[in-house]
Amino acid sequence: MSLYVMGFSLLALCLVGGVIYRLYRLRQAERQLEWIKEELNSFLEKAIEEKNLHKKISRFGTGQSDLMDPGMLSSLITVMINKYGPMSLSVQDFYNVSEEEYVSVYVDINTQDIVLSTNHDLEAAGETVDPTSMIKFSKTDDNTFH
Repeated sequence: MSLYVMGFSLLALCLVGGVIYRLYRLRQAERQLEWIKEELNSFLEKAIEEKNLHKKISRFGTGQSDLMDPGMLSSLITVMINKYGPMSLSVQDFYNVSEEEYVSVYVDINTQDIVLSTNHDLEAAGETVDPTSMIKFSKTDDNTFH
């Protein structure tokens, strides 16, 4: 075998080896991109689920006009009936409420709880009033912090 044929064979072997190596690296890059695609899809699905959950909890955004939305009133009443059970309101119940009385709506920024109260001065003079103080809980029999 001549030196010329051996050089040509070595060059062909290097070219074939280089092509195979390059195809191997391309396949690895394709697998990495596929993995990234799957991870991004998973992340987006979780973000969409979280967004939908947030929408379900606060369906109406943050604008003040949302409090005037009939859907918001319907949601509040539905949650209250679901939490406290059926209640009946008679015509006399409506007569017992004066025209000057109204319900204030507060949002606890720490817990995202909506607080409905006829006390319109829950936060006076920089003093924060605990919204749970409006709810009549029975006295506990121990001093355990919960």
